[in-house]
Amino acid sequence: MNVEIMQAHILLIGIQPNLVTCLTTQLCQQGYRVSFLSPTVPLLKIQQLRPDLLIMSLQTAGNLDLESCRCLSSAMKKTPIMLLGNASSQEQIESLNICANDYLSVPFAIEEFLARVRAKVRRVGWEKADEVFTFEDLWLNVQTHEVFCNSQKVELTAKEFDLLKYFMMHPQQVLTHQQILDTVWPDTFLTNNTNILHVYIRYLRRKLEAAGHLIQTVRGVGYILKGEHGVTSS
Repeated sequence: MNVEIMQAHILLIGIQPNLVTCLTTQLCQQGYRVSFLSPTVPLLKIQQLRPDLLIMSLQTAGNLDLESCRCLSSAMKKTPIMLLGNASSQEQIESLNICANDYLSVPFAIEEFLARVRAKVRRVGWEKADEVFTFEDLWLNVQTHEVFCNSQKVELTAKEFDLLKYFMMHPQQVLTHQQILDTVWPDTFLTNNTNILHVYIRYLRRKLEAAGHLIQTVRGVGYILKGEHGVTSS
């Protein structure tokens, strides 16, 4: 099982008891560490637990009153928040604009819930990545958002940079279409929608010019960053 998943801590806040039991069982089976707190617990206590993902009921924030969610989002900027509930479309949009990273309507399919959780957890681990990666003639600096190929700076869009970063974090590994979509497009629930990925791979290869061949297609599966000399990070 993925080590990244095994280390992930998911905190459930204010979820109804029957749903807590179901979600805890499913999440633990996937290798996550799960905790549950009531919505009245002090913010400091939540911060001390250092969760990788917060899952809250929208009712926790008092439906239209999203103050609790707003406080958590402000205090824990690097921790994604997923809201569960049955709010109207407008209320869902408001929650996403104010504090949440994702909203899932109840009832929901457990497969969709787990897919969204995986996407958020991958994103957290991804953002904790080392600052500098090198592979063959490629050099990528996470902090400065710079990419060089053969010592020449390459201008990439934000999404092209994210895509290359994911490949350089996992060199010589076959990455499936869905793994890439879940990580590089975490806030868009794309299932087997490979068109956008193919387009960005083409853009990225073109901009990398001579190094574009390093991103190789694994037919029917995904892509791999592959070369002769390997990878280092510092």
